[in-house]
Amino acid sequence: MGFQFQSRGKDGCSVRIDKQGYGDDRPSVEIYQSLACLDFNSKRKRVTCVYLREGRVFVMCKGADANVWPLLRTSDPAQHALRESMDARLQDMCTKGLRTLVVASAVRDAEWWFGPGGDGGGGMGERYRATNLPDRGAEKGHHRGECAPDCRICSGLLHIEHSAHLSLLGASAIEDRLQDLVPETIESLLSAGIKVWMLTGDHRRTAKNIALACNLIDPAMERLDLLGSLSVEDLNRCVEVTGDWATLTNDQQQLRQMFDILDCGSANTKRKQSVASSRTD
Repeated sequence: MGFQFQSRGKDGCSVRIDKQGYGDDRPSVEIYQSLACLDFNSKRKRVTCVYLREGRVFVMCKGADANVWPLLRTSDPAQHALRESMDARLQDMCTKGLRTLVVASAVRDAEWWFGPGGDGGGGMGERYRATNLPDRGAEKGHHRGECAPDCRICSGLLHIEHSAHLSLLGASAIEDRLQDLVPETIESLLSAGIKVWMLTGDHRRTAKNIALACNLIDPAMERLDLLGSLSVEDLNRCVEVTGDWATLTNDQQQLRQMFDILDCGSANTKRKQSVASSRTD
């Protein structure tokens, strides 16, 4: 692509840029000063980096589409059209079992980060420093995504991302290949009566296709619409519990309810298969 990451030091990160084909065959090296990293956790499901280059502040965000969409500018018709097109392509990639991430960016003037006086007061840099809070109270477990809904770290980082007015750049999709003998091993475990659960933060369609690929979900379950018979809330718990899992595991009643739903669904599937088999016979 013509870009090569070279090094990271106290002055920032250096990137070598190959300009062949753009009227200048001489490579150049650019230095980007890192200002902040709004870390990923299983609740935020995104990471945002802020860096300085030639007096301008660059903001880059990468994460799950559902967690990046609300941060994008909505006033630009071109951005709205790009999002609709990208959403359709993401759904297609998820159907193929690919793991997807959305990338967005923004460029702001230095005042946005350093404040009107240039000393950090009143800018987003000051807001970022205010998120350096102890791991207790509502903020307890933030780095693991287990903090309370009123976590001040989460709200502070969200405010910075919203104020950046991000624009959608694109998306990435990778195939996370199964290790050898995973489908056979899971099938053997299920045949032995051992319960196997898949906990994932992936897109629902991605999760379902991975589950089919590793023999965790029988194709008959999809044909009989086992997952479709569950409510939206139940389905989210069955397929995507990342971020809420810590809360869920502390509530034994909710856990039992979720497992009962799946057990009943599995039993109903077997009954339907049995009835279908007897009719065929």
